[in-house]
Parts: sequence; structure tokens; C-alpha cells
Amino acid sequence: MLTVAGSRLVVWPFFGTHLASTLSWAALRGIGAGFVALLLVWALRPHPRRWMRAHLVVAFVLFTTTVLYRIRADTWARPGLVNADS
Repeated sequence: MLTVAGSRLVVWPFFGTHLASTLSWAALRGIGAGFVALLLVWALRPHPRRWMRAHLVVAFVLFTTTVLYRIRADTWARPGLVNADS
């Protein structure tokens, strides 16, 4: 699931489909997990709005977990747009 999240959230939009299709699944997983971790650490840094950002982080985690569970990306044969996305 982290592979699909890394591919769709980071590599595909920023670097294009060629790189997203040529990188290994482990690399996509690492890039995706690293990006999400950096985003969450940045959101929870000491700041007057930290409490509000914590609410947004919890909402993001719950929503992302629900979506990733619902789409069942671990059952896909290929992590591309051939799984009824197009």
C-alpha cells in the first residue's frame, strides 16, 4: 500500500510516469513513506497552531488509512492506472 501511495502522491505528480514506472517497488515505498513522514513532522512542529494542525494530521491519517484499505492496493497485479482508475 505504501508503494501505491508513494507512486501516486510523490513520484507520479512531481517526476512523471516514466520514473514512476521504472523505479522499484521498494524505492517507491521508501519515497512515499519518507514524504508522508516529513509532512507529518513538519505539521507537528512547535507552533501556536500546533493543536489545529494535530487535528488535521489525525484526519489525514484516518482518511488515508480508510482509502488505502478500501482500494485494496495490495491485491493489484500492477500499480498503474489499469485497475479501473481511467
